[in-house]
Amino acid sequence: MDHRILTESTSFYKRVAKTQLKGKWAQAVAASMIYILLLNIMDIIVNLFMYNTATSAISGIYYWIVFGPVTVGYYSVIMRIVRNEESSLGNCFEGFEYFGRSFVLGLLMILFIGLWTLLFVIPGIIAGYRYSMAPMILRDRPELSPMDCIRESKRLMMGNKGGLFTLDISFIGWALLAGAVVSLITVVFIQDYNSFYFTILMQLILTPLLAYMQTSEVVFYEELIKPMPNQFGSCAWDVRNGGETYEYHRIDSAAGAHENPAADTGEDTAKTEGDVSEQQEEIGQENERDN
Repeated sequence: MDHRILTESTSFYKRVAKTQLKGKWAQAVAASMIYILLLNIMDIIVNLFMYNTATSAISGIYYWIVFGPVTVGYYSVIMRIVRNEESSLGNCFEGFEYFGRSFVLGLLMILFIGLWTLLFVIPGIIAGYRYSMAPMILRDRPELSPMDCIRESKRLMMGNKGGLFTLDISFIGWALLAGAVVSLITVVFIQDYNSFYFTILMQLILTPLLAYMQTSEVVFYEELIKPMPNQFGSCAWDVRNGGETYEYHRIDSAAGAHENPAADTGEDTAKTEGDVSEQQEEIGQENERDN
C-alpha cells in the first residue's frame, strides 16, 4: 500500500475539525465525558469511598481491561462525526462488540509504550505517536488482529509522528488556560488542594478541548488513509475554501454494496475521478469569478 507523508498545516486539520463539529459539538463533548467517565469510574469510586492498596490495584486492573474497548468506541463516535455518518452515544460502546481484539490492542499499546518509557520519557512519547492510529484502524478494519493494527499504525506514522505531535502541541494554550481555571476553582471553592479533585475537575473542563483535539486527529487519520482502500472503498476528499464556509465531505464510490465488487472496481474509480475533476473545474471557475 502507498505511504503518505502529510504536509498540511495544523490549521488545516483544526479548521476541518471545527467545520465537521458544527451542530455536533454537544454529541462530541458528551462522548468525551463518557470516555473519561468509563476510564476513570473505578478510580473515582476507590478514591471517594474505599481507598487502600488492594482497591488501588483493582482500579489499575480495571483501567487495563477497558482501555482498548472504550478508546475504540470513543473514536467510533468521532469518526462518524467527521465522515458525516449517523452516530449516537451508543457508539461509545462499539469497542465492546469485538472485546477480545480491542482489549488485547489496548493491553499491547499500554505494554509497548510503557516499555519504551522505561528507557526514557522521549522514546515513550514517540512510541505513543507510533501506535496512535491503531484504535482507529481496528474500528475501520475489525477483521485485523491487534498486532496487525499496531504494525499498520507504525507504517502510517512513518514520517508523520512529528506532524501529529505539532498538531497536539498547538492546543497547549487552551490546556494551560484550563489548568489555571481549575487551580483557581480548587483553591477558592474546595479550599483544600487534593490532586484527585484537581484531576477530575481538569478532565471535566477539558472535555470540549478533548473533543476538538480528537476530531482534529481523526481528520489527520483520514488524510493518512486517503490512498489506501478500506471497507468504505476508494475515496477522495473535496476541500473547498469559500471564505466564510469551509466544506469537507467524503466522495465515496462504494457507498452501496456491490454484487460483483471485482467487476465494478474500474467503473467506480472512473466515477470518483470524474466527480473530482468536475469539482476541481467548479473551484477554478469560482476562483476566476473572484479575481
